[in-house]
Amino acid sequence: MNVLSLFNGCGMLRPALDKANIKVDNYYSSEVDKFANQIANKNYPDTQQLGDINDWQQWQLPQIDLLTAGFPCQDLSIAGYRKGLDGERSSLLFQALAIRDKLKPKYFLFENVASMKQQHKEQISELIGIEPIRLNSKYFGVQNRDRLFWTNIPNAQVVQDNQISNDPQKKFSEILLDGVTDREKAKCLLASYCSVATTPNQLKRYLDGKMGQIIFTNISQLELDQLFAEYGKKWSDDLLNNTTIRKLYPVECERLMNLPDNYTEGVSKTQRYKMLGNGWDVDVVVEILSNIIT
Repeated sequence: MNVLSLFNGCGMLRPALDKANIKVDNYYSSEVDKFANQIANKNYPDTQQLGDINDWQQWQLPQIDLLTAGFPCQDLSIAGYRKGLDGERSSLLFQALAIRDKLKPKYFLFENVASMKQQHKEQISELIGIEPIRLNSKYFGVQNRDRLFWTNIPNAQVVQDNQISNDPQKKFSEILLDGVTDREKAKCLLASYCSVATTPNQLKRYLDGKMGQIIFTNISQLELDQLFAEYGKKWSDDLLNNTTIRKLYPVECERLMNLPDNYTEGVSKTQRYKMLGNGWDVDVVVEILSNIIT
């Protein structure tokens, strides 16, 4: 199969193709982040880098069987700039659609955040020509990551609580190297996670839902559960004085995305957090790709 991955990032589509037992003959990547490209080629040296999507008319490609595009969400997400498809980043969808219409791949898969405004969802669906399915990573692992997928791959469908293909009982705590957590499923990993601070006064922001995932490090799970049973998600001096916190290690973030340990090793932690937060959950994509007939 010839695969064209637009906005390829660090190549997280490749492990998904492997898990879905789809043989790749040629893998073409369009990505401008040099650190993400470095990791993609470290793990899959046969990745053929095409560069900027804006230069696509210069590409010389064979017939493409699968085209994927996890197009930028910064202008669509409630956590982003909210400029919609008029934004500089998310408007790159138009380039991806031009490529699809030119190359006419057998299968296509577009992805973005489920938190976008309804008007943006409807606009994108009209442009792509198909309604999306909604899949949340919490049904495939330990992260609450809600995403929309527009695809013509047959039999792809919304996964509900009673339609779990993997173990829904797996808990966030099971992937931690150390420390304990206050939740069964991790908060959604974002590209901005590298900026999360772990000073004591950041705990209140976390409890208020205004900060990414943290881990409690100097307390047992039983003690933490007792504190939350007494105070709930409320700010308290007891909670502050009895706990210290840390952010997730990069390898734990890889596990959130159902990647092999140390997949992103080789660049700085900042770059690892960024590319992981920009990626898609491997096992969610496997769920869709498994319906491809090769």
